Amino acid sequence: MKTLLKFSIVSPLLLLFVLSGCKKTNHKGAAQEQKTESKVVLKAIIRDNGKTEYQYNEFGKVKRINRFNNKTGLTEYLIYDYNDNQPTQIRRFGQNYESNEMTLKNTYKVFYRNNRIIRIEHYNENKEDITSHLFFRYQDSIAAKGPLVACEVNSSGTYKSGTIYSFSYDERGNIIKESAGTTATTFESTFQYDNSVNPLFGIDGFERLLHYEYSFQDAFNFIAFLSPNNCIYSDREQNVNRQKIAQASYAYIYNENKMPIKLKTTVRTSQLEYDYEQEDPNANPYQMATREENYNQQFEYQTITVKLNP
Repeated sequence: MKTLLKFSIVSPLLLLFVLSGCKKTNHKGAAQEQKTESKVVLKAIIRDNGKTEYQYNEFGKVKRINRFNNKTGLTEYLIYDYNDNQPTQIRRFGQNYESNEMTLKNTYKVFYRNNRIIRIEHYNENKEDITSHLFFRYQDSIAAKGPLVACEVNSSGTYKSGTIYSFSYDERGNIIKESAGTTATTFESTFQYDNSVNPLFGIDGFERLLHYEYSFQDAFNFIAFLSPNNCIYSDREQNVNRQKIAQASYAYIYNENKMPIKLKTTVRTSQLEYDYEQEDPNANPYQMATREENYNQQFEYQTITVKLNP
């Protein structure tokens, strides 16, 4: 079945300054209030089965993410809380099917050193028990300086060693290789990129970083959050026998500003279970197969006027 995607760009928001009289002012605060700039931001991503919308604060930072399903409507939303223009807490609300209301599901607390993220704590809905940690390791981890070289995910809620994801970069700052494992590397993923701006860079991904199951699609979302260009190919190999267990290609259509407006993704994965329960009760219900799926999505942008930091 072909999906027809429509693309629209929201007209830029115009900030009108009404000047009355000729009186000069030297108030430093007033001058700072008038320092603004126009910024093109990601408004929405529309997929075959739903949509993700992004809302921003006056400084151009994402403040809310809404996720919709075409059949069920709003399925979840995230609220970003800031301190000194840095996100210190993200709260995820999801559908409670018993009460038919949106309730708090998860809380992510973000900690910094020298303006770099060093740790994220993931809490369950009661905000008391830590479900998992994510530690960020930099080239100079003590001072939190240099490139991010690894992340350690601990799903037990304690500060013992967990799964470590190590990164290698190209000259543009894109992650081109990821190695994952505990005491030894269990799989490696590689990534290739285009030369265009990635609209998801640093925007949508905080809560995805703590997926300790870390599926192949999670890996793509994680890398999209950390890399400035758009991924056009990715694969994953098991370290034991160097067998390729998943791969995907990503084909973009760009606007005149070389920003992606449409994406067609071909995902191949060996993590599919055949379901023979009704057709053949004697078959193995856990037999693995290879499936190819096509995902289409569309990017929408808007231009907003944001305050500059003093």
